[in-house]
Amino acid sequence: MTLFLQQPFWLIFVLGLIPVFLYWRRGLTHHATWRKGVLLLVETALLLALTMALTQPVVTWKNFAKYVVCAFDVSGSAGGKNAWNFQNAEEFPAPLKEAKSKDRCVYLPFAKSVGTVRPTVGEVNAEDCDNGATNLAAVVTSAVALAPEDHVPEVVLYTDGTYNQGMEPSCAARNVRFSIVQKKPAGSNGNPETWLERVEAPVAAYSGEVVPLDVFVHTTDAVGQIQIELQRNGSVLETQPLVFEKPGVRGVRFQATVAPKTEGSGDSAHAITQWDIRLKLTEAQNQQTENDAVSVVTRIVPPRRILVVERDSSLGARVADVMKREFIEVETCSPEQIPTDAETLRKYGLLIMTNIPSFRISPESMNAVEKYVHDFGGGLIFIGGDQSFTTGGYKGTPIENILPVYCDEKKETQRQGLGLVLVVDRSESMKQGDAIGLAREAVKRALKVLGPQDQVGVLVFADTSGWLVPIRPLTDQNRDAAFASLDKLTALSVTNMAPAMEKAYRALLELSAERKHLIVMTDGVSNPGEFGALAQKIHADGITISTIALGKEAEPNVLADIAKIGHGNAYVCTDPESMPQIFAAETALAAQVGIVEGQTPIRQISSIPGFLNFDFTKLPPLLGYIQTQAKPGSRVIFESPSGDPLLCWWKAGRGKVVAFTSDMESHWVETWSRGWDDFARFWGRLVSHAMQPASNVQLNARYEFQDEWLCLMLDVPPEETLRKAPEWTLNGEKAEPLRHVAPGLWASREKIDLHRQYDIHLQADAESGAFEWDAVTVPTFTNEYRPDRQQEAMTALNQIVKETEGKVNPKPAEIFTAAKEPQEGQLFVLQTLPFWRWFLGLAMVLWMVSLGLRRA
Repeated sequence: MTLFLQQPFWLIFVLGLIPVFLYWRRGLTHHATWRKGVLLLVETALLLALTMALTQPVVTWKNFAKYVVCAFDVSGSAGGKNAWNFQNAEEFPAPLKEAKSKDRCVYLPFAKSVGTVRPTVGEVNAEDCDNGATNLAAVVTSAVALAPEDHVPEVVLYTDGTYNQGMEPSCAARNVRFSIVQKKPAGSNGNPETWLERVEAPVAAYSGEVVPLDVFVHTTDAVGQIQIELQRNGSVLETQPLVFEKPGVRGVRFQATVAPKTEGSGDSAHAITQWDIRLKLTEAQNQQTENDAVSVVTRIVPPRRILVVERDSSLGARVADVMKREFIEVETCSPEQIPTDAETLRKYGLLIMTNIPSFRISPESMNAVEKYVHDFGGGLIFIGGDQSFTTGGYKGTPIENILPVYCDEKKETQRQGLGLVLVVDRSESMKQGDAIGLAREAVKRALKVLGPQDQVGVLVFADTSGWLVPIRPLTDQNRDAAFASLDKLTALSVTNMAPAMEKAYRALLELSAERKHLIVMTDGVSNPGEFGALAQKIHADGITISTIALGKEAEPNVLADIAKIGHGNAYVCTDPESMPQIFAAETALAAQVGIVEGQTPIRQISSIPGFLNFDFTKLPPLLGYIQTQAKPGSRVIFESPSGDPLLCWWKAGRGKVVAFTSDMESHWVETWSRGWDDFARFWGRLVSHAMQPASNVQLNARYEFQDEWLCLMLDVPPEETLRKAPEWTLNGEKAEPLRHVAPGLWASREKIDLHRQYDIHLQADAESGAFEWDAVTVPTFTNEYRPDRQQEAMTALNQIVKETEGKVNPKPAEIFTAAKEPQEGQLFVLQTLPFWRWFLGLAMVLWMVSLGLRRA
């Protein structure tokens, strides 16, 4: 016990005794002598009492009495209300009756929340706190706050070492001795524990798609063989064994078909498949059952849509059959039905155009396709054939602008020469709509297609016929002369086609050429003639005939019969502006410009991600392709032995364009369709590569569980900028914004309940476009039931014990001691007793006595 003055400088007031003595001499002259003496003593004592009160005297001493809070973890991982045997009081500390100190002890259960303080251990009620989690920081803070000031606080924590909520408990334990009694956790030596580490399943898939589900199991011992059960929508689907010969993590993969949870639901866009994975374990393999089951959900999304532009329905059916295996919905249309605005095309993720001549596509549709790919990021797969690419007359068109190849044959390519006569109607009716001008342009386009190995003549007719351009080799000089002659062509008189065809036939008959072809164009009704017999005679001499019916006044049936007999093509040109393209395409086809036929071995140059698991070393050769030239910047995947691109792609603006220069019909690609098992899978991967993604915005969304929280995160790459904070909704409730928590990272979280389904919808507005992301999830268990997290937590608790000089697993007798004298190192609290109040009270009494003596 120690006495000291907190304000000793007030002792200077003792000097006040001198004026008190002088006042006594002067002010008490009329009093009796005994009264003078008593007043002097009283007033001197009054001054001394006031002086001592001002100096604030204090008595201090050490108090070793303990206030021990025994906190019991009754969370689920510790065993709940059965975790500790509260009926056996001898297992827990209690104050000793024979001890000299006034020790006290109370008992407090806790888990996710803190329970009620009890004076005896037998009264502890483990059911008054939520056992779904563990919050050590809360119980330590509560325990420290319970201790009175005149006792030494101490906390004895009975726990399995798990804490998955609240802050690090050391922040609340710095001024208190902290001891722990560790319950042997599940998974410790001799107490094996096996649990589901994680399950990886696709967030979204198509109905009927076979998806992988990767299951990872963690065990703390060599538990031997266990069984893993997969349920789909509540029904057992498959069971697989997994063998553990040593502790650790092992995985197994299930392959399962996605099916709606509610059969027959009308809106498949909101359908889901729920996967339940359960461990089938014995008691010797497992202690906790809460972590033996996990539920994950796959959202079923509608099939992707593509538009196939076809010449006939057989091709669309074949493509649809291939695409069906890749969960792609196919719509078909003819070349004339291609939408003329890019906005209409945006509903499709991909266009497939195969072996279509350019003249069958209107200029408006071509511009729409170019804009759809370049500006809107659509995908395009352009497939060859004998009327596509170079042969199809795409040179200089908007579609060639976005193709990864030029529609040109190599100049050094050797091909058979063509003998060609163009029979052109110049009758009076050709003046309408400047058809004669378009005819001049059409013939020029046809001449541009051919080369010096070809011999070409132009025969014009009305009521009579004559050579506008005599048949001659198409050198550059002769081509220029032909162009000059065509500029003088005018329309006159009536239509008489038979003599013109006869004259052209006789000229070709005398011509020396590997192939001979006749193109007849007219816009009206000809004078009668034996056209069938004439066509039969022409064809018998090895000359093919194609016809072009221009306008509504022509005779398409007669012309079609002529072309059929002559083994050529019949065209009906209702739009005069398409005539130049028809002439160019038919000329290229007749001259076999760019067509390479024969077995063509495949040489792989590069690849795309979808082809990484393909073996192309045994790929059958193709039987033909269209010769093109790869553009700089395009990526060639397959090429011919001569270096011609067979399969290549590039990015045209925001979209991807793939060019396959062989066909998709039954001729050139027959060796692939019949002799290659991966033919359908190849096209599926190619379509997936070119398909426009759901969003062109390169953002990455993900979610994870952190105990009772569902955390959503959005990664934004440096090259992307958000216009505003992204928002998310949970189960269709009010949209909440995400917070910018780090460079390139936005996040938010929401409290959740276990075993409840949550639908997540995220939307963001980026500079490159809108971004939407959906997922469905079902939380199953928290870190409360993860033994690996328990071990991590126990390490932190042991460090707290070391910092506060507490004990690990102390015996009850070590908490309270019966020693009469304090032990070395024993904690204490310094108690103080202030005396200034007593001196002040004494001064008040003496003052009243002084007043009484003076007035008595």
